[in-house]
Amino acid sequence: LLFVRHLRSSKASVEVDEDNAVAWLDLIDARYGGVLDVAEVRPMAERAAAAARYPEHQLRASMLLAQLALAENRFEAAGSHADAAVEAAESIGSSGRHATLLARQSLVQTLLAAITPYRLGGRHDDARAALRKAEELAPDAAQVLAAAVVLAVDELAGQLRQERAAGG
Repeated sequence: LLFVRHLRSSKASVEVDEDNAVAWLDLIDARYGGVLDVAEVRPMAERAAAAARYPEHQLRASMLLAQLALAENRFEAAGSHADAAVEAAESIGSSGRHATLLARQSLVQTLLAAITPYRLGGRHDDARAALRKAEELAPDAAQVLAAAVVLAVDELAGQLRQERAAGG
């Protein structure tokens, strides 16, 4: 019953104001839960990103768009959406509307989430830069340490490929 109310409320909000980013994002959540039809959801997520008036909403929409782009193997687009998400997360920290610790945690999570689109899009320098910034903000966080391991393995694999290609 609560789900049906949430879905109806989200639909009504979008019908009243098509430029309501939160209504679009809530509609996606209410309608699809954890199973997304990428082709159907992407236009709604794009609408939410375009309508976002606050960095919190831009962050949410950009992260969703990055995930959808990854699902469609559109790695360049995923990286662009990750860039927008990082920018939004940085804006949240400078807005003063959230506690510093929460804003920092949000930025760290966003930076870590951006690493995958950067790696898959061949933007290895951007992936390393995101990791460095996350390490500065949360050097002992388990997720940051795990991301460092993933990027180190990527680097070793690249070196091995170069050695094999050179006949070594």
